[in-house]
Amino acid sequence: MSGDRTKLPKWAQREIEVLEQDKAYWKAKALMGPSDSNTFSNEGRPLGMNARVRFVLGEHLTVDARIRRGQVEIMASDRLAVIPHSTNVVYVGPY
Repeated sequence: MSGDRTKLPKWAQREIEVLEQDKAYWKAKALMGPSDSNTFSNEGRPLGMNARVRFVLGEHLTVDARIRRGQVEIMASDRLAVIPHSTNVVYVGPY
């Protein structure tokens, strides 16, 4: 918070301090995510077990991906093309 807090009453200074601590606690808690996770964001934040992730590829195509039975399941709102790129990479996109 900007400004000189020392000019505020002591009760207001304490209240601001408590609110800032609460904010820091809840922000850290939100970044933790579920502890039993096998799906993570690019930043490493756990998303949960077998969480479905949605990708929006253009105005009319969405692609959902999740782990199911030990494999990656991909579902789309329209037809998809799966294009092999190398031994461990495939591209998935509009057909």
